[in-house]
Amino acid sequence: MLFIFILTSLLSIRSDDSGSDALRLETRCETSVAKTGYDVGEKQSFSANMLVATPEGNKPIEQLAVGAAVLSFNPETGQIETTTIEAVTTQHRHNMYELYFEGIKIKVTEDQPFYSQGKYYSVVKNKKHGVSTKALSIGQVFDFLINDDMVKVTLKQIRPFNTCENTVTITKLAKNNLYFANGACVLTGTSSAGEEESHHPAGVNTLLQNE
Repeated sequence: MLFIFILTSLLSIRSDDSGSDALRLETRCETSVAKTGYDVGEKQSFSANMLVATPEGNKPIEQLAVGAAVLSFNPETGQIETTTIEAVTTQHRHNMYELYFEGIKIKVTEDQPFYSQGKYYSVVKNKKHGVSTKALSIGQVFDFLINDDMVKVTLKQIRPFNTCENTVTITKLAKNNLYFANGACVLTGTSSAGEEESHHPAGVNTLLQNE
């Protein structure tokens, strides 16, 4: 009986610790929004554990580092080119959305620009990151890089998440400013207040997830 009581108490403490970590993260976001009117980070980004296209195949962003090779898109030539990561950012963000593209889902901030056929789109249209984006719409078709081929996929659902999360994004590439996250062609981040930017080896952002 005593053993069961001790074990139950330990599990309860561990659960409380986990809850405390989540509460601290949420409080940190809420405090930032209350003080400044914006999230702890204002750089567009993805939830951690996404997959980024590299010359060796898709890799979890947290396994990449500054200097790692990734595949980028050159909109001038329409070619996919190999480049290297020069900087990444980690931050805490509200206003996360999960986008469903025919079996692929991407968890992203509302302002993350997606590139398609010469135009930029995001969940909420904005001009925050050096480009003017239009709002994403259900039924919209995008070109995704899947298994080394460009494949057309349709946006099926946009689902909001009213939570604060740790997010990561590639903020600078050696050349081009478009790379592939979960197969989608996306814009790198641009410098902004409130983020932790690294020019040294660090985790980065983007993953392919099946429904």
